[in-house]
Amino acid sequence: MVKKKNSKTLSVSINEIEMAEDKTVTLKINHKIDVPEDLCKLKDKVTGSLVLKIQNNFLMLDSTDFHAPLILKCDRCLNEYTHILDFKIDEAIEITDNPCALPEVELEYDKCFEFISSSEEIDVIDLIRQYVIINLPLKKICNPDCQGIKYSLTEEDFNDPRWASLMQIKQKLEQGEN
Repeated sequence: MVKKKNSKTLSVSINEIEMAEDKTVTLKINHKIDVPEDLCKLKDKVTGSLVLKIQNNFLMLDSTDFHAPLILKCDRCLNEYTHILDFKIDEAIEITDNPCALPEVELEYDKCFEFISSSEEIDVIDLIRQYVIINLPLKKICNPDCQGIKYSLTEEDFNDPRWASLMQIKQKLEQGEN
C-alpha cells in the first residue's frame, strides 16, 4: 500500500511492489513539491505518472513526461518569469541487502545507479524533487532577446578623481578630431 505520511512524502515499500500484479506499481503524481527557494519557486503542482517495477533484483523507475511549472529569476535582467520544466525519470536501483553479493549487471549510460534494501521504502516525492533540481536550466534567461539590466552612464558618473587622467586623454582626442 502506498503511504502518504503527509503532503510532503509519498512512500512505496519494496515489499508492496513485489506483491503487486506483475511486480509493478503505477503512481499518478499531482503534488506540490518543496524546492529550495534560492533555486526556483514552484508555481503549481508537479504532474506526471511514475511506474515502479521490480525486475531481476532491480527497481526500475520509468515515467511519462513530468511537468513542473516554475518561477525562475532571469540571470540577465533579474526579473522573474514562468518556465515549464519537462523531464522524465528513468532510473535503476539495485535491491540488495549486500551490495557486493550480486554479479555485475550492464546498465545504459544514462541510468542513475544506487542501492536500496529489500525492507526499505522509496520516497517518491523526494525523488521527484531531486529530478526537478537536476533538470533546472543552467542559464535562466527570460527570453532570447533579453538585454539584461538597463543602465546608462553620464559624465557625472565619471567625476571620480581616479578617472581624471583618462578624461583628459579623452578630451585631447576629441579636440584632435575637430
